Amino acid sequence: MLFLLIGISVKSFAQNIWVSGYYPGWDQTAMPPDSINFNSITHLIHFSFEPANNGTLQNNFGLDATHVNATVAAAHNAGKKVLICIGGASTATGFRNSTTTQYRATFISNIINKLTTYNYDGIDIDWEPVVTSDSTQFYLFINELRTEMDKINPALELTTATGDDYWNPDIRKIYLKTQAKFNQINLMTYVMSGPWPGWITWHGSALYNGGQHFPGAPDEFLPSADYWAQNFISTGIAPGKLGIGIGFHCDVWQGGTGTSTGGVTKPLQSWTNAPTENSDLYYTTTMTNYYTLQRYNYDTTAEAPYLSIDNTGSANDMFISYTNERAITAKFNYIRQQNLGGCIIWELGEDYYSKNNQPLKKAIEDELKITEIKKNPKTDFQNDETFIRIYPNPVEEKLNLRLNTGKATKLYISIYNSSGVKILSYDEKYIGKEFIRTFSFNYPAGLYLVKIQTNESQIIRKVLKK
Repeated sequence: MLFLLIGISVKSFAQNIWVSGYYPGWDQTAMPPDSINFNSITHLIHFSFEPANNGTLQNNFGLDATHVNATVAAAHNAGKKVLICIGGASTATGFRNSTTTQYRATFISNIINKLTTYNYDGIDIDWEPVVTSDSTQFYLFINELRTEMDKINPALELTTATGDDYWNPDIRKIYLKTQAKFNQINLMTYVMSGPWPGWITWHGSALYNGGQHFPGAPDEFLPSADYWAQNFISTGIAPGKLGIGIGFHCDVWQGGTGTSTGGVTKPLQSWTNAPTENSDLYYTTTMTNYYTLQRYNYDTTAEAPYLSIDNTGSANDMFISYTNERAITAKFNYIRQQNLGGCIIWELGEDYYSKNNQPLKKAIEDELKITEIKKNPKTDFQNDETFIRIYPNPVEEKLNLRLNTGKATKLYISIYNSSGVKILSYDEKYIGKEFIRTFSFNYPAGLYLVKIQTNESQIIRKVLKK
């Protein structure tokens, strides 16, 4: 029988993991605030007001009073915190000008006015990018902003999003100096690669780099969430202050010449003529227009899925890096194992089909139900048919599951196909000592993973469908 037992156990049922999801103003028509799956997040970050050059704020993304009030109300009705985001990509110049001695007080006053007028629960600062020369202004701005927030309510949250800089690691020290002021320091571990000089094809949001480095540069490793997180931790930033990023978009590499397949079709390819890349494609668009089972691959080293499209010639070859349910599970396991604080999502609208169909957010919702996992402990389940039995295996039309649940009071069962897509979810509370269920298994032939989780243990086993 094709059983795989993974020895992972649990020390408590609800690890305090944050999930801060960005909700841009441009999503409000396609995904109104009351359509968001709030079970998948702990914080909603409302994106964004941008800094002008004189301490004022620019509303470039449709955050008018009607939309803001509806967003704050929807989050609060769901029992979630909602933060106003200040900044975004390429806003560094506005921040630098607005945090000078001349404008800093005005800038902070304008931010606080947005906070109090709309009853936000905190502020997210996205100064992008921060460089070493920003250190003094950044510190003064964050320190004075936190002071003004504390005057209103010390429970207000202050968060930030940043990247890492291989060639200028001193920026990590900026966050080391200010970490006491922040509730969250979130690493934007997505869109971490591109067809730039000296690069090779690589995932946009790899969890691990597997020791891979840039061509001809053995000391410069390819980017990954783990690499960035460990860089910040080694600088002295507390793991519990750190979050990693989960991108709901897709990075589409296309064309190029001189690779092993002509154009780009997979990770770790060098080229003669550079391909193009588009990082603005929604998950929903990719699944509709590009996904097929034949194109699907999962990089088990990087913990990242991708689509490989090898067409005639090279111009239409594609390497599409994205996120799926399997990669989300890997990232949450990493967060638990490394005792990180949580993660951010960029951005919530990109997996939205309808109010009841938001697959990536549903995967995160399921992860938030899962207990904290410790590294390498003894499992509470026994590797014995007396304690757990999944039969028949191979399965035909019905799959039977029988297990002794011990002291567990909650049970979650998930079944994944070979593409890492969750095809079944089941949960039950206050189960008895013995659990017996039969599930219909009307799925195509192939290999499946059955994940069984309780507030005591986790086990994953393989099942073959004839």
